[in-house]
Amino acid sequence: MVATTVTTATTATTATTATTATAVTPEVMAAVGVVAVVLLIVLLVSKELAGASEHAVAQRFSKVINISVVPLLLTFVAITVSKVLGVIG
Repeated sequence: MVATTVTTATTATTATTATTATAVTPEVMAAVGVVAVVLLIVLLVSKELAGASEHAVAQRFSKVINISVVPLLLTFVAITVSKVLGVIG
C-alpha cells in the first residue's frame, strides 16, 4: 500500500498602503478655473465655426468636439455656482 502525504505551505504577505495629501492653494484653483473657462470658450467657438461649414469633416469635428465641451461646461457650472455661493454667503 502506498501512502501519499500532501503538505501545503502558506505564505503571508503584508501590503503597506501610503496615502499622500496634496495641498492646493486658492491661487492654483483660480488659475485652473481660468484655463478651463478659456478652453471652453475656444472649443465652443471652434464648434460653431465647424458646424457652419459645409464639409463633412468639419461637421464630424463639430460633433466630436462635444466630448471635451461637456466636461468643461460642467466645470464652468461648478465654478459659477461656487462663486455665486461665495458672494451670497
